[in-house]
Amino acid sequence: MQTFKIKYIKKISVGILTLMTAFTLFTGTSLASTTCGKGDSQYTTSIDLGCSSQGNGILDLLFGIIQFLSYGVGIVISASIIIGGLQYIGSQGNADNTNHAINRIRNSLIALLLYIFAYPILNYVLPTAVLK
Repeated sequence: MQTFKIKYIKKISVGILTLMTAFTLFTGTSLASTTCGKGDSQYTTSIDLGCSSQGNGILDLLFGIIQFLSYGVGIVISASIIIGGLQYIGSQGNADNTNHAINRIRNSLIALLLYIFAYPILNYVLPTAVLK
């Protein structure tokens, strides 16, 4: 009976993650083309990544890709926290399952903090003007 509940929770979690991913992909960004860069380094992408059409085309594309991937990071971390919460609820007092759920939530929050502070960390490690 216990394995049936765990399989059921996993299927629901995968379904929620799939719906969240589909919603973000089809509403967060349009699939129209966009222009990255300005002047000689200007080029057109097939997917709108959020380029600002200013300055160097490669850096413009890099920041567009980072912005696009930020949506994915948010979805994955949110889904992981939700799955951890469902695991915590479904642990029913079992110490191993409770510890596993708490570790998942803790690791998700650490990943969120690392992603938030990735830009300052990279500017500290690589003090050049690449990210500025």
